[in-house]
Amino acid sequence: MTREQILAMDTGREFDYLVGEKVMNYSIYHYDKDHPDGCYYMLVDENFESVTDEVGWSVGERKTEKEAWKDCPNYSTDIAAAFEVVEKLTAAGYCFKLKYDPRIYEQNFTAELKHLLGNVIYEAKAETAPHAICLAALLTKEATP
Repeated sequence: MTREQILAMDTGREFDYLVGEKVMNYSIYHYDKDHPDGCYYMLVDENFESVTDEVGWSVGERKTEKEAWKDCPNYSTDIAAAFEVVEKLTAAGYCFKLKYDPRIYEQNFTAELKHLLGNVIYEAKAETAPHAICLAALLTKEATP
């Protein structure tokens, strides 16, 4: 994806799924026990653990891949979920800065991410902090010149 394509993205579940996949390294685990009744899908992180907060024997099991993606947090609209993205990237060596300028009517939040070993600053502006954070995070992983 280009920088322009990423910055044009709006909040919503498809955007959340993209952040989950590209930034948080989520993937779908497909378990097939050689018969349809034993088949299920699960959204897992890079440590192969279920993404859902549910507790129980069938944690995160869903019948379809689309249903499994529903366990992905609302990164682009929930500030707590967006800060999980920040935590992931700061653990990977990124510095994070969030600025708010109330004088700007729209896109008054600016999120900046800069890797400690690089000179590139990934910056995104949006109307909400979670959206700006997710845009900048996706730029770190997906932007092509």
